[in-house]
Amino acid sequence: MEEPFQEIFGIYVKQGNELFREGRYENAVEMYDKATEINPDCYEAFLGQGVAYTRLQRYDEAIAAYNKAIRTSSDKADAWYGKARCYALKSDTDMAVDNLRQAISLNPEIREMAQHESDFNSVRDTELFDNLMRS
Repeated sequence: MEEPFQEIFGIYVKQGNELFREGRYENAVEMYDKATEINPDCYEAFLGQGVAYTRLQRYDEAIAAYNKAIRTSSDKADAWYGKARCYALKSDTDMAVDNLRQAISLNPEIREMAQHESDFNSVRDTELFDNLMRS
């Protein structure tokens, strides 16, 4: 990427992060969109979109953003964990556990996080979730 575009791209990601911290999730998504137009392989921008869409309770859009993040960098646990949370919030136990399993395989500390994450309440009492937490 040429230097001027890289600088603009970085500004969009930083603005998106700032808007997110302010709770302006729709605006944050717009900034992340601009960043991905310049760099369509930007893990951070797609991850930011996913988290913002999750906060907006737009879970299908969040999952799509997390999928794009995973396509750019499948070895990072954050996007897998975000997807797992969305599926749990949609009460889709199988997909929540599958994605959570992948996140834990990349970062075992996520198992502890998931045990206390309220987003998993709808799947917490299932055998699949229980088995994953015990393994």
